[in-house]
Amino acid sequence: MKNKLTKNLGWKICSLVISILLWVLVTAISNPSVSQSYYNIPVELKNTNLITDSGRVFEVLDGTNIIPKVTIKAPHTIITEIDDDDIIAVADVKDLSSLDTVSITLTTKNYSEQLNSIKGSIDVVKLNIEDKTTKTLSLSTQIQGRVEEGFIVSEVKTDQNLVRITGAKSKVASIASACVDIDVTGFTTDIWTNAEIKLYDNSGKQISQDQVSQNIKNVGVHVTILKTKDVPVQFSVENDAAPGYSTTGVIDVNKPSILLGGKASVLKNIDVIEIPKEVIDVSEQKADFTTTVNIRNFLPEGVTVVDGTDCIFDVTVHIEPQVSKRIPLEIEDIHVKNVPEGYSATISIESNTVLEVIGLAEDVNGLNGNNVVAHVDVTRYMNEKGITELPEGFYTVPVYFGLSDRITILDPVSATLHIVKKAEKPEEN
Repeated sequence: MKNKLTKNLGWKICSLVISILLWVLVTAISNPSVSQSYYNIPVELKNTNLITDSGRVFEVLDGTNIIPKVTIKAPHTIITEIDDDDIIAVADVKDLSSLDTVSITLTTKNYSEQLNSIKGSIDVVKLNIEDKTTKTLSLSTQIQGRVEEGFIVSEVKTDQNLVRITGAKSKVASIASACVDIDVTGFTTDIWTNAEIKLYDNSGKQISQDQVSQNIKNVGVHVTILKTKDVPVQFSVENDAAPGYSTTGVIDVNKPSILLGGKASVLKNIDVIEIPKEVIDVSEQKADFTTTVNIRNFLPEGVTVVDGTDCIFDVTVHIEPQVSKRIPLEIEDIHVKNVPEGYSATISIESNTVLEVIGLAEDVNGLNGNNVVAHVDVTRYMNEKGITELPEGFYTVPVYFGLSDRITILDPVSATLHIVKKAEKPEEN
């Protein structure tokens, strides 16, 4: 029996090996092992609360939470069943290293025991771990574009004026401003909208909001848009200059008008901005007087000065010395007006009566007895005296002259008025 088992033992062992090889070969030929690559496989971070519960925050560096390439080697029949969604990549923060890296574990939902190998092009997730901090910023606004010609943006208001930023200390420290952009291109009426809050560093570069958290992401915005109108500005003076001097009536201004903004219904009723006379006081001045006036305080309610428009006006009031002149008067130069019906009137004056006036040379020098209109007005005299009837007799009455308001009469001139009742005509038979 023993001889039968050991007889031709070498051939028997050789036959067994050949049989096994043939089985492996047949199996390999029918279901060979192959490699397959899968791309951009996300990594799940587990137990991140171990970082955040300690008052810290983390940031994944260099996009290492995405594996660029995963290669799996497995039998052909297995590979054909695996797609991207079957691959599980996990990095457990419990395994955080001193270099702030977390090893990646790769497996599949199914067939994990039947894989020859699975390997990623990266094997760790790199983290930046920092203390968490918070910063509060004032919210600013920035206008984009231009409203229609003839309109301006008057005011921009947001329903929130502060935004609170929370994140890694270095990231929060790099944020210098928070701003809302509003496009007003082509608008002629007020705008109500919601706008996104954007974050910027000191150089004005926008910062990704994915790196921090905000208590608010958007705010309501109201933009007031006004119509514009160029309105003339008028200046005048209340008092004359120092004794012996007079304003010429000429007032020079460095610009004639001001550009105002307001609702159309308000602007249509504004044709001029009149500055009160008392604003410019020249009562002690003996030469041209220059001053500045800020007209913002004298604007009508409901209007504003367009941004960039100078509200300061340079005003020069021209002043010259006065001159005096004596003009002899003759009785024939004086006329009587408004004699009551049924009366006649004559006047007489002293032989040396003169009219003495003072004013600017241009107003006074050309005056003479021929162009000075002198008269006695009986009705005016009665009104001033408060009487309704003027009996016959002699009265001392003022002589009036049709002179410019810029000319002053130094001494009043009087005349003697003789009132006589006219004789009644006899009735005809």
